[in-house]
Amino acid sequence: MRITMLSGMLFLAVAGCARTDADDTRQFNYAKGGGLGVSLELPNWQFTQGEKIKIVVTAKNLTSHPLKIETSSGAPVIVRLSRHTVIGWEELLRYPKASIMVMNRWTLGPKETKRFPMLLKVEPDWPVGELLRITGELNGRSEVAPGITIEVN
Repeated sequence: MRITMLSGMLFLAVAGCARTDADDTRQFNYAKGGGLGVSLELPNWQFTQGEKIKIVVTAKNLTSHPLKIETSSGAPVIVRLSRHTVIGWEELLRYPKASIMVMNRWTLGPKETKRFPMLLKVEPDWPVGELLRITGELNGRSEVAPGITIEVN
């Protein structure tokens, strides 16, 4: 009887985790620190030049008090593209490329979650055929920056 129950529970667990083909390529990573949780989501890990990538950076206040975010520019989120070298990851590009250079302060309320979708175009100057890394962070909180490894073909 115990084996039958365990088999049934295992079947339900596997059936509940079924994924569609559309979900198979979605990339997701999460980092937390200082009362803040940040996730990064990409639709895929392989891209072609000229393709547009929908990137979503989501921030969640994990505490029961407001978190003040002080930004160095008008952009609430920064996305970085890096390449791997012998000494580690070297930043190639930063998005947005230009933003209002005014210090800005905003607050993420207790347990509040905010989503920041961005649309980036894979530009001709992105390296082809090597592993690259995209990281997403709240502007002013670079210590919590999840990353996903990608490739441009």
